[in-house]
Amino acid sequence: MRFYLKVINPILALLALILCSWAAIFGDDKITIMGIVAGGFTSYFFAKGLFTSGALFLLGSLLEATIKKENGESGNVGPRTGKERILFFSFLIASIGLLAGLFFWGKGEISLKNDTKYEIQNPSRLKVIEYHQVKETDRLAISITLQNSGNSEWKKVAITSELLLGGKYTGERGVSFEDVKQGEIKHGLISFDDIRNELVKDSVVCQFKIEGNPKRE
Repeated sequence: MRFYLKVINPILALLALILCSWAAIFGDDKITIMGIVAGGFTSYFFAKGLFTSGALFLLGSLLEATIKKENGESGNVGPRTGKERILFFSFLIASIGLLAGLFFWGKGEISLKNDTKYEIQNPSRLKVIEYHQVKETDRLAISITLQNSGNSEWKKVAITSELLLGGKYTGERGVSFEDVKQGEIKHGLISFDDIRNELVKDSVVCQFKIEGNPKRE
């Protein structure tokens, strides 16, 4: 038992952290270090590895101390207990800080990369008449169809999609269109690059927000 607690258990804890960290940063045959703070499944794997390895290490240390106490071994138990307490609280504080960072920093930004100030919010004549999940891609993608049912022409239209998997908020992305003419139908693709398509088992629901700048004569 002592051999397991001193050698095997720390190795297993380290392997759990390495494997989960590798799953978070490696994908599409390339390494992405920022995967651990990208949100979604990648951050989940990293946090899970951190929790699992920490739990294995701390529980192993507690079990080892319990065995020594039952066997009446004293020696330098006091100083070691103090060090273990410092290690435990340091790990706890670091874990809380890291998980808080993953929560706040890991929220993805909307992929509408422009500084345009849109004048009209949710125009009544601009509607997403159809959307569906594209299953042929590696990452989750939503194909949308925009219809301009009015007589106005739009210089630029932006569609932001709030994604809900299994009824829970998962992320937000968007797509934009240039020069939308009256009566025109546009097709676009909204990509959620941090979510692997094969891991999506729940229902996929999108809530759309439309913004636009009308053309001026």
